[in-house]
Amino acid sequence: MRLRDFADSALRLLFPPRCVLCGREGDLVCESCRRSLPPRLDPDAIPKLNGIRAARAVWPYEGNVREIVRHYKYNGLRSLAPVLALEMGDVLHEWGPATDVIVHVPVHPARLRERGFDQSGLLARELSQMTGLVAISALVRLRETGVQARAMSAAERAANVRGAFHVPNPAQIRRANVLLIDDVLTTGATLTEAARALRHGGANNVYALTFAHET
Repeated sequence: MRLRDFADSALRLLFPPRCVLCGREGDLVCESCRRSLPPRLDPDAIPKLNGIRAARAVWPYEGNVREIVRHYKYNGLRSLAPVLALEMGDVLHEWGPATDVIVHVPVHPARLRERGFDQSGLLARELSQMTGLVAISALVRLRETGVQARAMSAAERAANVRGAFHVPNPAQIRRANVLLIDDVLTTGATLTEAARALRHGGANNVYALTFAHET
């Protein structure tokens, strides 16, 4: 057992987790609140994204799903990563794309220092443990791009992220079918640009999976 996992287990014994939605002791998302979440997204709800063979998301980014992401991403509740990844793993199992490696959409180093962790990187690691697929940090974020707002035009969103990602070691992904992981799909511009960098680096096909989709 890794030191961090041992520490997490010890903390759970001393301070049992509480549901981030209702406060009930026991699980980070209790069964009652889990049942209150909206229906999972239909695969057809995800728009076609340039350079991505197919994309899926678990839930619409609304209501309690938005609240879960807020606790995970902005309140630094890293222990939610396995909870989110488990749901993503279920969708991945049902979907079944033929992929070779997992790559996450990285945060900028400045944001990493501010937040203390890479939320998509943790999801990729959890999914790797579930599936046996190797998770590699193949992408580097060269600059911060901010939030991709729907109020921006498609051209503005594309320009905002153009050249934001780089593959420093193309040999890691050459001729590979890549599963690209992020937490929330908003406009698709970030995933599209990340996929462009991967394909420029030699990836064969890129599939994308996120926890939520802002419809």
